[in-house]
Amino acid sequence: MKRKASTKKGKTLEQLYGIEKATNITEKMREAAQKRTGERNSFYQKHHSEETKKKISEAKKGKPSKLKGLSLEERLGEQRAIKIKANLSLLNKGKKLSEEVCVKISEGHKGIKYAPRSEEHKRKISENKKAYFRNGGKPHIPSEKERKQISERMKNRIVTQQTRNKQSQANEGKLLGLDNPMSDPQIKLKHLAAVNTPEYKAKMSNIVKERYQNPQYKQKSINAILKGMFKRPTSLEQAFIAFFKKYNLPYTYVGNGAVIIGMKNPDFVNLEEKICIEVRPKETCKIWSKCTPEEYELRQVTHYSKYYWNCVVLWKEMLENEQSILDKIAKIRSEDVFLPKCSLTAQ
Repeated sequence: MKRKASTKKGKTLEQLYGIEKATNITEKMREAAQKRTGERNSFYQKHHSEETKKKISEAKKGKPSKLKGLSLEERLGEQRAIKIKANLSLLNKGKKLSEEVCVKISEGHKGIKYAPRSEEHKRKISENKKAYFRNGGKPHIPSEKERKQISERMKNRIVTQQTRNKQSQANEGKLLGLDNPMSDPQIKLKHLAAVNTPEYKAKMSNIVKERYQNPQYKQKSINAILKGMFKRPTSLEQAFIAFFKKYNLPYTYVGNGAVIIGMKNPDFVNLEEKICIEVRPKETCKIWSKCTPEEYELRQVTHYSKYYWNCVVLWKEMLENEQSILDKIAKIRSEDVFLPKCSLTAQ
């Protein structure tokens, strides 16, 4: 009876089981293979006899490998090929070939006739070499067209959880705290000065406008913006929630729209003492409210006082000095109405 051809033949693990399960299977196979290395391998320090080698050679003659001429992607699938190439790159990084090996490679390439290069191929090589020497021997800087091509190739790339974990471990401890160049005030000021120039803003504006011509990018961006707008509590609100919990202060989070006072939604309230709290970064006052932090604070306090609520505005910058927050809250609780000493300028 003739056996049926397997439906799994020629397919990669990713194609058969999906990326997650394939990664688990590969890990188990790797662990099992590691148990058969060195002295634990039954063939350790043994060699095939000349007779056996001759038999194997004769058996394989005239039977070219089915994998001959196929690329790594065609042999193993795109995802597995990417992993193998990345691992090989890491293993060979920093290694230098000995003079003996270089000579062997050179000798091996002698006499090999490669397919003739097309005129287009020759032109590209010439342009790349010219660009290399024009840059003073520095690597080629990709053009805008090349960057777009690279970007398109990377869009559909699937990064496995195993790779993500490796990247996370590799980046652990890097660019944090004092290791981050932006922790230097001078470098930070220089960066801010560079990105606040009209030329830079115009350049970024044109880039965003060009990207928005793509309907998929536009829809993705709108969805991300809407998702962020409705995400509550925000990271700043979470920081203040933790602060109030730490000092056991009687303020409840209502920034999700749970409490509305005169068409405004405060971030925290104390219903018993009728005190509401708003939190925000100082730099956003000029951008969103078109006023200084002092003017913004006066507006909020004046608005809530109309409805017999005492209001205090806590700034993100105050989290660096927790005592300043405690002092400001203590002051509002000891007074009927807290009005900062500032006059509201006409807009």
